[in-house]
Amino acid sequence: MSATATDTLSLLLERAEGERDAAARALHAAGAQAEAARAQHQGLTGYRHEYQQRWTQSFAQATTMS
Repeated sequence: MSATATDTLSLLLERAEGERDAAARALHAAGAQAEAARAQHQGLTGYRHEYQQRWTQSFAQATTMS
């Protein structure tokens, strides 16, 4: 193989590795973003559940006092 062909292949390999690394970083960032969204969802779901319980208790107390 000639030096030019080897240089060309090396350049293509470097570019492919760069694209691979960029894709891996994007995948990692997307995974972190998805995890943050899951955590936020879990927190909001817990808050909703607590709010519903307080509302139900408040409503039950208000109706028994009348």
